[in-house]
Parts: sequence; C-alpha cells; structure tokens
Amino acid sequence: MLVYVDGSDASMRAVKRAIALGAAGARLSALAVIPPKLDRAVVSQFEIEEDDLDERFAEEAMARATGSVEGAGQRVTAYIDRGPVVECIVRRGLSGDFDKVLVGRKPGLRYVPDLSDTLRRKPGVPVEVVT
Repeated sequence: MLVYVDGSDASMRAVKRAIALGAAGARLSALAVIPPKLDRAVVSQFEIEEDDLDERFAEEAMARATGSVEGAGQRVTAYIDRGPVVECIVRRGLSGDFDKVLVGRKPGLRYVPDLSDTLRRKPGVPVEVVT
C-alpha cells in the first residue's frame, strides 16, 4: 500500500485508511512530494526564500503521517520524491511494489478536477480515493 501525504486533512484520512489496511496485514509506504520550484524572479522579487520551504513542508507532512502509523503500532517506509506531484505518484505507484495507491480527497462538490481525478485517468495506477 502506498499512501500519498501532503499535510492536508484529506491525506490524513488516507493515512487512517492505510492504518486500517495495515492492521489487516498490508505493508505500508508513504509518499510526499517536493514540487518543482517556481521561477521566483518571474513570480515576484519579494517572494524569494533562502530556505527550501517546500522540502521542510514535505518532511513535516511525512513526519505527521509516519507518526500516526507508528503510533498505531505499525511500520511504514517513507519516500520523499522531488518533481511534479502527479508524475511522482504515478512513477512510484507503477513501480511494481504496490497493489494500491491511497489518495485523500476533500468531501463535497468540486467544480475543478483534483489530484484524485487526475490520477484515476492514469492507466495502470491502482488508485483508491479516500473521502
């Protein structure tokens, strides 16, 4: 089982689902992604950050997820990949190591496709959407 974590409440619901599957014997892994940086000069000269905030955020999201899994008495393998989010999830999900990729989704109506919608359209990626 691979669960995508991004620090959101939706991804933490996916972590809870992973914990339930882990209790039934599934081997758990978690994936956080550090997205490509925007060209800060194009965005604004005032938005330049010296620290890699995206990396720190991914590490904190992963620590929260792995802490929940380990707090439930289970083991989890953590991956933090760098690149476009969908591409990283697809690559990891198709690696042959996972039967299912868990992705959280905000409940309610949406007018714009979200990550789970995009992943469902990727051939061969065994996605389970958790609401």
